[in-house]
Amino acid sequence: AVRDGLTSIIPAPVLPLLTGEELERLVCGSPELDVELLKQCTEYDDDLRESDAHIQSFWRVLGSFSNANRQRFLRFVWAR
Repeated sequence: AVRDGLTSIIPAPVLPLLTGEELERLVCGSPELDVELLKQCTEYDDDLRESDAHIQSFWRVLGSFSNANRQRFLRFVWAR
């Protein structure tokens, strides 16, 4: 079952060529949370702007967190 799931996203002939770390990165993504990338992908409601003071404060505070705390924050807001 696990192999079937993996081969649905990574071609089976490629699996033996990957290390465990490479496979984890392909499936799970980077463990580093890139705040700049998150900012670029964020869509705001019509009544909000990236230039709003509270939005700027939010990004500044999130950027000051350690990566571990950024991950915890995202788990919290995603309710996971």
